[in-house]
Amino acid sequence: MRQIRFLKFIPTLIILVFSLYFHEGYGFLSGKKEVKSRDLPLEIQDERALELIEKANNFRGKKKYKDAIEAYKQVYKKYPTCSFASEAYYQIGGIHMLRKNHKKAFTSYNFSIVRHPDFPRFNEVLEKQFYIADLMMNPKSGQYFFGLKFTNYDAAIQYFETIIGNAPYSEYAPKSLMRVAIMHRTQGDQPEAIDALDRLINFYSNSEIAPNAYLALADTFSSMVAGPDYDQGATREAISYYRDFLILFPNSNLITEGEDKLADMQDVHAQSKFVIGEYYFKRRSNYQAAEVFFNDAITVSPNSPTAKRARDYLNKIGHLKKTQDRHKR
Repeated sequence: MRQIRFLKFIPTLIILVFSLYFHEGYGFLSGKKEVKSRDLPLEIQDERALELIEKANNFRGKKKYKDAIEAYKQVYKKYPTCSFASEAYYQIGGIHMLRKNHKKAFTSYNFSIVRHPDFPRFNEVLEKQFYIADLMMNPKSGQYFFGLKFTNYDAAIQYFETIIGNAPYSEYAPKSLMRVAIMHRTQGDQPEAIDALDRLINFYSNSEIAPNAYLALADTFSSMVAGPDYDQGATREAISYYRDFLILFPNSNLITEGEDKLADMQDVHAQSKFVIGEYYFKRRSNYQAAEVFFNDAITVSPNSPTAKRARDYLNKIGHLKKTQDRHKR
């Protein structure tokens, strides 16, 4: 009977002993808490993190990239607030670049400055991110599927927008916006292209590429013009931005191009007036209304071929009115 009672007591004894060992080992009974790596003094964290950095660098030197990445990861996982956490992200990005894994490289570089905005290599990171985004945009760096080459514009746009968000006052922000606009326009997404260019000229009016942005914005509206028979909203916007470009940047080497394109758009606008004037003249014999629109056509683009045709019609109307006056007498 005593033996049975003792056997029943054994499991309880084992649990108690294990509990005592567990609690003593982790300091629960003594009121002490486990000291985590991130709770250590910053000096100690830096010392241990530096050891990991050196270990990772050694792996990298031997081209053991997988081991190097794991060692770098231990730096920011164990010591996220240490002085070397941002460097660990940066070095991982470099390894991914060597292996041409640009997506992971961009992400690692991004963590190095988003989580550590005071990172001394901030500008270097921006330069590398901009380079990666350019690679995604560049047709020469496109990939092949079933013999067809493609560029990853969606990823490139996302990367450039990330750069703008990370460093809105850097030289890379206006350059990124210009590239975003080009890609949207290439894909036929004119409203998004206009939005990017509008941000560029409003926020970076002193940028060296501001003249190009004004011209590109005018060109984008120009590409939306369907012709003189259709709504002229896009035509008027194009004319407005071409004029702004010519006024704001009179010394630009693109002045001649801007003047020629403005003349083209003004002629389209004049044609839209001319078409209506011709309608009133031929279909309605309403010479008064026709005169109004022919004069508008001349006002919009006085030196255009359309203006010459409008003047010819005005001369006809003048002769017809004189003839009508004679008959009335």
